[in-house]
Amino acid sequence: MLGNLRTQVRNIIGNGLMLLNVYSKNAVGTLFETIAIPSHKKLEKQLAKMKDNGATEEELKAYRDEHYAERTKTITLFKKKSAELKSFVTESWESNIKLAKGQSGKNDNIIGDINDRRTIFKSEKPVLKQVAAGVEAWRKATNWAMENGDEFFLRINYKHALTSYILSNKWDVATMTEAQKLRAEQYALKEAQEATFRDESEIADWINKGRNKGWAAELAIGGLLPFTKTPINITKRSIEYGPTGIVNAIAQGVKASKGEATSADVVNALAKTFSGSVLAGLGFYLAAKGLLRSKGDEEDEEYNYLIGEQDYSLMIGDYRFSLEWAAPAAIPLLFGAAIYNACFDKDGGIKEEYMVDENGNLVLNTRAMAIHKVMNAASAMFAPIFEASY
Repeated sequence: MLGNLRTQVRNIIGNGLMLLNVYSKNAVGTLFETIAIPSHKKLEKQLAKMKDNGATEEELKAYRDEHYAERTKTITLFKKKSAELKSFVTESWESNIKLAKGQSGKNDNIIGDINDRRTIFKSEKPVLKQVAAGVEAWRKATNWAMENGDEFFLRINYKHALTSYILSNKWDVATMTEAQKLRAEQYALKEAQEATFRDESEIADWINKGRNKGWAAELAIGGLLPFTKTPINITKRSIEYGPTGIVNAIAQGVKASKGEATSADVVNALAKTFSGSVLAGLGFYLAAKGLLRSKGDEEDEEYNYLIGEQDYSLMIGDYRFSLEWAAPAAIPLLFGAAIYNACFDKDGGIKEEYMVDENGNLVLNTRAMAIHKVMNAASAMFAPIFEASY
């Protein structure tokens, strides 16, 4: 799979376009944090005012503990960055490369990791020896390209996140405490791994534990799911960046109420949802104009094939361009198109499964809608997330 040139190109394009999603999320998050998280300067002014009004040390401490939160985002393009800050960020990255990449990167199982280090294709026969050597060289070269391609984007995301964290809190690298450095670096690691789909996944860990229980499990599970963490994380990002991400935002809000997450975590989840929902809205609009196509109806699949229609594609002039290469960055766009296609027919009319009530709201027409149509509509709406993610 990794030896396929299409996989290599798709990995680079996917990581590159994901930067746009991350930067747009951070721009939205910067605005949200400005509203939701008071600056340290404002907090200190409020504490000074409370002290002048006779507040006790216990009351001041309680107020600080409740309202103090570190910001994580700022638009770094317009911020002045000192030579000391740039040097610190570079040194921090060099110290944390291995942590950012994880122990086994894309090949997230023990057997795959061992296979990367040994010669897989070899032969002692004169003719086959040269062929095997060429195939083995190609295997190692493609694995190297995948890992180093990811490292390039890891570095960009790590440095951007670390710089943003420090600048948003107006810290001086010369006077930062070790605790502040640690929090900033932990945030940068998390953001970099999420942006390149290398963050830890409990589901992937569970699958890998199952496949390591013997050769039969490895054969059965490994044959179906040769890679687990990356596809699962791509699906997670696809869900988080869009209207469906509101579930994650609510979950973060519940955690924050229990002290298990920070206000910045809630803002980050909301920023993902908002920025992805804007793309979904654009996808809905483009689909309405006939410029964007998501998953077509199953009953029209053969006809669409004959006339040259292509799922998950953008029409420019008389040409259609596949957006599968742009997954997962383009999935919110395709999700919006899928919502339009689930509600409206090819002529822009409301499908028979729906009707408009006396208030002008679009509602389900249960008389015209069989259960299989409900399932087909739901499947078509979520198809971009699960099909284009793999």
